[in-house]
Amino acid sequence: MFALKEARGIGTEATRAKVLETLKERGYLAADRKALVSTPLGREVIALTPPALKDPITTAEWESRLEAIAHGAETLDVFLADQCRILPDLLAPILGDGKPAFPCPSCGAALNRRKRKKDGAWFWGCTAYPDCPVILPDDNGKPGKAKPRPALSEYACPACGKPLAKRSGAKGEFYGCSGYPGCKTTCPVKLDGSPDFEAKKKGK
Repeated sequence: MFALKEARGIGTEATRAKVLETLKERGYLAADRKALVSTPLGREVIALTPPALKDPITTAEWESRLEAIAHGAETLDVFLADQCRILPDLLAPILGDGKPAFPCPSCGAALNRRKRKKDGAWFWGCTAYPDCPVILPDDNGKPGKAKPRPALSEYACPACGKPLAKRSGAKGEFYGCSGYPGCKTTCPVKLDGSPDFEAKKKGK
């Protein structure tokens, strides 16, 4: 955030408008009424883009260095040398062997590092979502190991018929459908350990 403040943002109104027009011309953005939305091609490009190039802090730092070059506080040669040095690492996941740097353990598609809006925590999600809902924790910038899946119970989901699995949440244990996220049915747990279908019907 300090870098963004130092660089006074990541662009001007004039450059921003030109960039948006270029993105639309190349098929990365499309107009949706009064809004601009990403296209499937745009989302695919972002999924393949190394995290460093998607981080606005990177853009802000480069803007700051270019400003320093304009004022003679840094040389263009030094800046370009730094870009050439990091370029192989940035392109390796894309140009190396044609395989994603971090493939999904379930379907093989690329994993993408993302940040939760709720708490700002990083995690890795499959780019084939929602067809593949794999989510992995972040382990120092790399995908961590998936949490063990809860064992399926002998009880069937009252909505779709798939097995229920006992899970733990902020409010304690509950039964959740194994078909999640397609089926989001949950049931509280009774004292004898079975799902409380009656409470589910009453909306408790």
